[in-house]
Amino acid sequence: MSLDQNPHNIAGYVLGEHGESQFAAWSTITVQGEPITEIAKDQHLELSELDKAARGGGWLVFNGKKYTCYAIATCAAKLLQAVFSDAKLACPASVYLEDYGCYVGYPAVIGKNGVEYVHHLELTDEEKKTS
Repeated sequence: MSLDQNPHNIAGYVLGEHGESQFAAWSTITVQGEPITEIAKDQHLELSELDKAARGGGWLVFNGKKYTCYAIATCAAKLLQAVFSDAKLACPASVYLEDYGCYVGYPAVIGKNGVEYVHHLELTDEEKKTS
């Protein structure tokens, strides 16, 4: 299953803990500005299969390399650079969400104070249940 797109044309969020409990927030995902849900209808794509592939991506890397430390280290370095340079970098990060009473991977802006603010996403009721 392929959208035959440059990854830079795809925007949106996969939320939650990295791994098996993460989920694609389909309401946030666009391809060249078009909602993925509409593209999936037009192209008869199974979003559940795409979600499954995304959740299994870490295992795919682990099974091939037997470790995933480089991706984790790259993300940590990027976050540190954002803090030290006050970059105001918009990216997913582990943030505390009062609605859920815990830390979760969610879009935030990272600067000299760490998490400067958390973006509010208008998730569907189903996505809210999943998170």
